[in-house]
Amino acid sequence: MATEELPTYPAWDYDQGRELMNHLGSFWLYMFEDRDLFRAYLRGTGMGMAQTYINFLETVAATSRFDVPVFHKEFWYSLTLKQSEAGAESLIYQPDDAVYGPQPAGGVYSEGRVFRYGDPGEFLWNTYELPDDVTDIPYVIVNKVVDATVVYFRGIDFHVDLDRRLLYLRYDPFENDGFAQREVFEGGEHSDNELSMWLFNIDVDLDYIYTHFGYVLNVALQSSQFYKDLVNAFWDMCVSGTSESFLVNMFAAITGIPTVKEAAETVEVIRAQPDALIVVTDKTSYRFPTTATPIVSVGEEVSAGDQLVDSVDILVMAGHDNDYASLTAISLGEEFLSGDYFSELMFQNKTVPLEWHGYDEDGKSDVRFEITGFPGDIELFWDLSMSRGKLYGKTLAEWLDTRADPVGQPTAANLPATINPLGFVVGEVMRNNLFVVSVNRSAFHPDAPGLEYVRMLREVVPPRSTFIVFVEINLGTLNVDMTATGLDLSVFTGPEEIVVTYSGQQGLAVTARLVSGVCK
Repeated sequence: MATEELPTYPAWDYDQGRELMNHLGSFWLYMFEDRDLFRAYLRGTGMGMAQTYINFLETVAATSRFDVPVFHKEFWYSLTLKQSEAGAESLIYQPDDAVYGPQPAGGVYSEGRVFRYGDPGEFLWNTYELPDDVTDIPYVIVNKVVDATVVYFRGIDFHVDLDRRLLYLRYDPFENDGFAQREVFEGGEHSDNELSMWLFNIDVDLDYIYTHFGYVLNVALQSSQFYKDLVNAFWDMCVSGTSESFLVNMFAAITGIPTVKEAAETVEVIRAQPDALIVVTDKTSYRFPTTATPIVSVGEEVSAGDQLVDSVDILVMAGHDNDYASLTAISLGEEFLSGDYFSELMFQNKTVPLEWHGYDEDGKSDVRFEITGFPGDIELFWDLSMSRGKLYGKTLAEWLDTRADPVGQPTAANLPATINPLGFVVGEVMRNNLFVVSVNRSAFHPDAPGLEYVRMLREVVPPRSTFIVFVEINLGTLNVDMTATGLDLSVFTGPEEIVVTYSGQQGLAVTARLVSGVCK
């Protein structure tokens, strides 16, 4: 990811009033007495022209969903503060900020000052709520746009807490005559004081993405690059269909886990840092959480849309030669297997015997294979499989019959000896119209939209297709000593009441829970 360039001054000649005066000729130079005032006026006029030009470029860019800016760039933003709205709060620890205990030499706080946990001390910050449209104040706050006499520097004179939407000022601005102030009157009575300060080169959130393109999708999120990527990925699928490349873009936006950007890149550096995993290519760099594991190596060539870490894995099963080796099993409930099931049935990715159970009351061959779940659900599955097979003219045994010209019902000799339950689900139940997404929740970017917006796929996935999302959640484990004296555990075979006894007392030591769910 490219490093953001710091603003430079002057950005162009017209940032300086002298340059504008040179273009106006000698009339103003000799006829206007207060040249400094006129030069300041021209400088301010040049800044206004530059802002107008930026506004024009943003207007043109907003006509395209690919080019629409996330934020509006404001060179100078006027912030009005009211004295009555000021708060006073103790220091909040931030990186490179004060530390508990004596302050180190050379820091931004007085050497010898001591901060103790829970003790705000004698120093309190002046706090004000940030306007809703201000995304951050990255550089400085000044009292005047031209020839400023008061300059507050971030990290020294002020801090910004975006989570709490607070501006922390080291000094009370109302005690500084450099800021333009005025009295506020209500009903003829003096009720408050307010002042104006200027924020330099900030991004303002004008909801460009939502007001131009997001409203059509009925998805309103806080403006961010992730939101823009999500809108574009969804629009791509609405216009061009649910291709694998668009799915990759969709989940990259949902999770905040980047994929390869350029058509061809070569991995040059993979470095694990204390706070991040960094993958650098010859074109750009990518940052991932420490929980991510790289799946590429140095020197490997990658293409646009390729995954660099194992945090997102998309398996599109749309053909007859599907690779589902990375799946251990698939659990399906009544959302996929219509019927009155108590819970999911699990179809494992392994080879199991195909069992022939003879003939039913209608003389049809009955075949089954291993499925994991509640006994009642398993029995219901096979009963429905047989009854629906009869209804539609071909049972499972007849589908699996290996004879070229079947006559009569197949027996064990006419059937495959083994079957893969997961392969059966993918090929027969899902009919090769399935894609499976595995995601590691701990690797998501903190500002990413999240899995809630997977629901948007239901509006663009074709009716014949479906998808399953596996979410990897890091949970702690509870160890139970099965040899402990007095511990009596019964096998859990259904929704019946579970009684766990320990040393003759009920309700101790173990809690049994049924955990299941389907991403809707």
